[in-house]
Amino acid sequence: MHTCHHTLHSRSQTPRPLFYGFLVLLVWMPLPLGGNRPWAWATMELMTFALTAIWLWLFALGRVKISCACIKAWPLIGIWSLWLLYSLGHCIPLPPAVVTLLSPHTAAIHLHTGIVAPSQWIPLSLDPYASKVEWMKSLTYILIFILCLLLVESRKRLDILVWVMVCSATFQAVIGAILLFSRMDHTFYIHNPNALGWASGSFINRNHYANFLVMNLSLGIGLFISRLDFSQESHSRQGRWLSIIGVLLSFKAPLRIFLVIMVIGLILSHSRMGNTSFLASLTLAGGISLLSFRHAGQNNRPLILFLSSILIMDVLLLGSWFGVDKVVDRLRTTDLATEGRIHTGKHTLKMIEDFPLTGIGPGAFRSLHPRYKTTDTAGGDFIYEHADNDYLEIVAEVGLIGFILLGSPVLLTLRSALKTQNNSSDPLRRGLAFACLMGISAMMIHTATDYNLHIPANAATFMVLLAIAWIIHPANPADHEQNVR
Repeated sequence: MHTCHHTLHSRSQTPRPLFYGFLVLLVWMPLPLGGNRPWAWATMELMTFALTAIWLWLFALGRVKISCACIKAWPLIGIWSLWLLYSLGHCIPLPPAVVTLLSPHTAAIHLHTGIVAPSQWIPLSLDPYASKVEWMKSLTYILIFILCLLLVESRKRLDILVWVMVCSATFQAVIGAILLFSRMDHTFYIHNPNALGWASGSFINRNHYANFLVMNLSLGIGLFISRLDFSQESHSRQGRWLSIIGVLLSFKAPLRIFLVIMVIGLILSHSRMGNTSFLASLTLAGGISLLSFRHAGQNNRPLILFLSSILIMDVLLLGSWFGVDKVVDRLRTTDLATEGRIHTGKHTLKMIEDFPLTGIGPGAFRSLHPRYKTTDTAGGDFIYEHADNDYLEIVAEVGLIGFILLGSPVLLTLRSALKTQNNSSDPLRRGLAFACLMGISAMMIHTATDYNLHIPANAATFMVLLAIAWIIHPANPADHEQNVR
């Protein structure tokens, strides 16, 4: 294995067609209903496996090497490898005594169905087929994370990657607005969900659409921050006004316009948690960045002006034209007693009580939820495929063991992004560290009331965010000062 000196180089070693193929994959995933259909996620899996196979073939020929970012992220890859083995264990038949020891309720349900004999081996999962499907998705997401580490080796490629993702989300915001205002009953996919009075782009659910926009908004904001000039601070009134005008005039820059379009798309979704997670994560990441700048004794005025322009111009002024009041009304009139997700959460907690250690099996929530559903549940006979709370659903499906295996890499990545934010003087690294902190925290906030991690396009975008946090993480102290363009 080669010595790792820098996580970002001036030139890339992997062939450009392979990197472009990865970009095509990222652009493709949200288009077919957020990838949330079997044929859509099967296409995602095939494309990912093909890119991985090509890279492995080139590696065997000695034409590519393992990147420094991939070496740096070995703890995550190791933990997720254990996760793949653990989740695969749910699909493999085990002796009844072993299943009884790990999950007595699972063994009892298998035996009481009468499908298997008392001596016949049984799986830990109560829906083995769904667990196999989820295992393939998990493998795909992890490979997307690794491919991003391997293919994005240079500053130029990192810049291109972020631009492509921002443009993809901007396109989603545009088509969401067009489909909303056109009032068409059907699109080329299915019945047009945008005709219900809110924007959802090519997604079925407006909340998933909003979450996708927020994660990419984070990248766009981080990229914009990396372009701000923090070098000089004017103490005169004239200089301060020039700084304010400079930030406001940046509205005309393409990236700033894309940010405005995405914010409008987010507001048009009328998603309560989508908009809440955006404002909360922007405030959180902004506060961390301002503290970091103050600790380093640097000028933070451009950052304050830019973040203020997003809140004042984009959210308040432009938002008043595009229905931000409707979002506020939805938040104000929310009645927890009639929220179906509250009832589903209670059912999921009961499920966790019965299957605390290993869960019911990845993807098995839909099969087992009717067993816990009560007659007072909002929604009547509606079948819930997910718990509307990824935290609860993950614990219910894979137990506390699986939750730790899935959650610890996210915490390690947040720690890595915080280190980069506090220690690096490279504008690109600091700007994208802001993006990672904002995007990851937005997902962690929003996913408490939804199932965004079960939407392929959103889950894959989240994995790319995690990968970027490791790509920008300096490999050694000397890397903090490198600013190769």
